[in-house]
Amino acid sequence: MSFSDDIDAFSRKSINLAGEYRRKLAFEMFRKTLKRTPVGAPHTWKSGKAPKGYREGTLKRSWSINGRSNLTNNNIVTLTLNNSSNAPLVMSNKQPYAYRIEYAGWSKQAPMGMITPSLAEVKRMKNKLK
Repeated sequence: MSFSDDIDAFSRKSINLAGEYRRKLAFEMFRKTLKRTPVGAPHTWKSGKAPKGYREGTLKRSWSINGRSNLTNNNIVTLTLNNSSNAPLVMSNKQPYAYRIEYAGWSKQAPMGMITPSLAEVKRMKNKLK
């Protein structure tokens, strides 16, 4: 192997490690968000009852990660994470009340939202690793 080949191999390995690091952070972000997502407790709601058709755990089951960053509905909660291939990972929840829980404090179980505190925690983890 030449010196140039060694440099190329090192560069590829470094890029792969950076991609793996980003994937692990993205997975950790998703895991923490799921853990923070409240499960409805109708007895704590202002109305005291669930709307017609409500199924407990719907918000938690509605999180997804995909590569689409062109979600346009204002009620969709999204977080775009860039990875090493420059293809974003988009974490989203399409439930219409997800936005209110995330940004308007509508949940006693998650008064600061789900993504916001998870993102802060993952950033602290990342900074400790530097």
